[in-house]
Amino acid sequence: MECEICGKEIYGRAYRSIVDGAKLLVCSECSQFASASWKPESKKQTPISRLIPPRSMSQFQVPRRQSPTRVMEELELAEDYGQRIRRGREKQSLTHEELSRKIGERISVLQKLETEKMVPDRSLAKKLESSLKIKLLEPPLKMSDADKTFVKSAQDLTLGDIVVVQQKKPANDDAKEEERRQ
Repeated sequence: MECEICGKEIYGRAYRSIVDGAKLLVCSECSQFASASWKPESKKQTPISRLIPPRSMSQFQVPRRQSPTRVMEELELAEDYGQRIRRGREKQSLTHEELSRKIGERISVLQKLETEKMVPDRSLAKKLESSLKIKLLEPPLKMSDADKTFVKSAQDLTLGDIVVVQQKKPANDDAKEEERRQ
């Protein structure tokens, strides 16, 4: 297990600490920054008799999981979606008003989409794709191996990579600095 602040491997006890309102598992060194500790929430288990309806066990059916082959690839919105919407509308010789009636959206929404002041949600993007015969949702770009070496994985990123922790100076160092100034 790794400390969620400094990223060091935790040997022995991990401390449950609250640091700036975040519940973290930290090492003994980083536990000094904690304002409090926390306990994990216990889940109350309900008896099986409450979960299963009062009929025979043979009639109880377990829902099946989807096979991993059926998992669909996520689609992303094209970067130039505003230009694509405008070109598609103009190609079909539609005004903002005509297109708004056709897809059931306000004229102001269409204008904001074309100027890219607003980002369409997935359902609106699909409506626009089908009515204007354009492509707004695309598969994400694949990252090359060279690019992957420069990008640190989110799992390897710790708070210590982001935050600079200030160390307190001992009191006698302050006195020495004042003597040097005089």
